Amino acid sequence: MLPTIALTFREGLEAFMVVAITIAYLRKAGRSDLSRVARLAVVLSIAVSVGAGWLFGQAENRPLWEGILALVAAVTIAPLTVYMLRHGRAVRGKLEQGLERRLQHPRASSAVFFFVLLMVTREGMETSLLFSTLLFSVGKAELVVGALIGVGASAALATACSQYGHRLQLGRLLQMTGVFLLVFLVQLSIVGLHELAEARVLPHSEELHLATEAYGPTGKYGEWLSYLLVLAPLAWLLISMVRGRRSSDVLPVSIAARNVHQSRPGGSCP
Repeated sequence: MLPTIALTFREGLEAFMVVAITIAYLRKAGRSDLSRVARLAVVLSIAVSVGAGWLFGQAENRPLWEGILALVAAVTIAPLTVYMLRHGRAVRGKLEQGLERRLQHPRASSAVFFFVLLMVTREGMETSLLFSTLLFSVGKAELVVGALIGVGASAALATACSQYGHRLQLGRLLQMTGVFLLVFLVQLSIVGLHELAEARVLPHSEELHLATEAYGPTGKYGEWLSYLLVLAPLAWLLISMVRGRRSSDVLPVSIAARNVHQSRPGGSCP
């Protein structure tokens, strides 16, 4: 049961963390109304994932479609990743000037909807295939229970992130999101190349497939990348909070020292 819990926890975490960070960001930006759009996309993506996962399992060249879907997702989030990493620290002023206007655009809800739909559906299809294997190939009840535990645990962790993530400073939240997206982008790119190489549609496919095998979804380093999706943003958040606390402690001391220096006699002529 433990391997099943680990696998489904990893797959669920990849899908739910996208939604959690999106909702936390929207709340922080004052657009909680769009978080309902994100949730609607999740509901629809579940239905799409089940149906598409079944059709996907019947496809003759499944690696080809897996690779295409992964690379499409990577291209979709690449501009967002660059923006988060570049402008995270100075985002407050930029948001005051432009974010509110952009979020009020009639297409803002559509952008949020399709972004979440694409990200969750991609992971949901993999999870759906895993459930199909468990239910129809293995058929052991304890494995199904383990899968449900894994998905439930990942959903609980992502829900906590969406509920309390908006309490972070906006710049810090955006940079944390950027770190998450950077790892996610690397993972999507590797998976896309790996699957296309398996489908034999790339030059030197055999060599490329072997080179990326360990970084694929079931490879040793591929599993590490999945857990790094959570560990890297949390580590960055912890480091930035410690640095921010040290800076806030040093500032009052420097101000007090300056005031003492200015109040000493002899510093000016009577």
